[in-house]
Amino acid sequence: MNRRAAIPRSFFLAVVLLAAVACAETAAFDAARPVWPEGEAETLNAFFSFRGEFDAAEGDDVRLRATAGYVYKARLNGAFAAFGPARVTPGFFRVDEWRLKPRDGRNAVEIDVAGYNCPNFYLAKQTPFLQAEVLVNGKVVAATGGTGFAAFRTGKLRKTPRYAYQRPYSEVYRLPSATGAPLPLAVQEAKKLLPREWDYPDFRVVAASPLSREKTRRDDDMTPDVPRFLDVNGLGDWVCFGLDELEDNPYFEMQRRKTVSREAVEASQDGRYALDDGEGVVFALDRVHGGFPGLSVRVETPTTIHLTHDEVLRPDGSVDFVRTDTMATLTWHLDAPGDYALESFEPYGCKYMRVLSVGGRAAVSAPYVRTYESPSASRAKFRSSDPAIGAGELRRERGRLPDGLSEPRTRWMAGRHVLHGTCEPVVDGDGPERAAVPGELLASGAIPSPEAVRGTCPRNLAVRPHVPRMLHPDLRHVAHW
Repeated sequence: MNRRAAIPRSFFLAVVLLAAVACAETAAFDAARPVWPEGEAETLNAFFSFRGEFDAAEGDDVRLRATAGYVYKARLNGAFAAFGPARVTPGFFRVDEWRLKPRDGRNAVEIDVAGYNCPNFYLAKQTPFLQAEVLVNGKVVAATGGTGFAAFRTGKLRKTPRYAYQRPYSEVYRLPSATGAPLPLAVQEAKKLLPREWDYPDFRVVAASPLSREKTRRDDDMTPDVPRFLDVNGLGDWVCFGLDELEDNPYFEMQRRKTVSREAVEASQDGRYALDDGEGVVFALDRVHGGFPGLSVRVETPTTIHLTHDEVLRPDGSVDFVRTDTMATLTWHLDAPGDYALESFEPYGCKYMRVLSVGGRAAVSAPYVRTYESPSASRAKFRSSDPAIGAGELRRERGRLPDGLSEPRTRWMAGRHVLHGTCEPVVDGDGPERAAVPGELLASGAIPSPEAVRGTCPRNLAVRPHVPRMLHPDLRHVAHW
């Protein structure tokens, strides 16, 4: 059969897909070994913070070399520093190397690491670990499995609802949290390491603007909907906590919150918006962005801040956090007055955000998204044999390719057709094709030619809504919902 004739005209697309690779980097550590808190290797939704201190002078060459089972997010002196690692097939781990900007004197690095330990379509199920070291002018000053790092529990609640059927658990925090004593660490076996290769993502901060102010009330008489990702009996091998086990369930709380009034709101002169119990403000970004939502909060009386998000608004101007069959809500229980800088651990895609205070009074900033986007996207090319399909989708999507193999929107743009190779590179050079090679081949050095990797599909057809199956022999594809 003629393959071209068998595919509908609407699928003759070239879809933005992969980020270009970076320059050659190391795939080894000088001193660090993989570690994880003892007895926690199989714990569902485990989350720990690894903290270390080191001395440096302004202008020193300071680098954080890291990889992890599942994902990590790093801060230097309380400010965002890194998120990783770059993606690769299960059983292999790419080594990131981040340049840090130290201050004179003592510096503190914190690396939060998630160990979800549940099947999902986002991250391959694997043994959680962190392997990281800090180098100052080429000398290791802190390393996991050696000296300089200690692990602690955090204020992130463990028994929370799944974010979605496709992704692991939602983010719910209780702050401030007691640090507690350092946890004993177990050193794991050596990991199969690969260079990062992907370009390092952009982490621009994009601020939102206010649209409307709303007042809500709690409807205790309504019966919340129970989606499949909260049904412990309906998930099969997909793992979730039972409803009676949950430490908190924002999914039900947000369903019970009914809007009773809404009015337009102007941007405040001081950048803050006072919220009493049950009040919220809806904000909008300039477009849909993929990244980490965050905001600052000044708490007057203890309260809970819910940040719901979506890519579109309902006709009444509200944010529909269940539209995409997800629990698109971030929750922070703030138990003491004071100032809080809040930001999600995981990246999400959204344009609209509703910030709601429940239980007390607080002043909030306009939220932002710290973008998680590939700098290679601007080099992407778009072609279509159908003149009705313009470059609008490309303009909308080209800035939204996150790190490694993640694809927030392109996965559905061409239906369910999945090709097993790239017909043509979507960005200049053969970098994406090489980075798409399975880990086994990269490790062995038996790298096929770009032509072999691209496959044999028609050259005017580059439909890539999902990551090619060759990337994931176990059929686990990587996606951000």
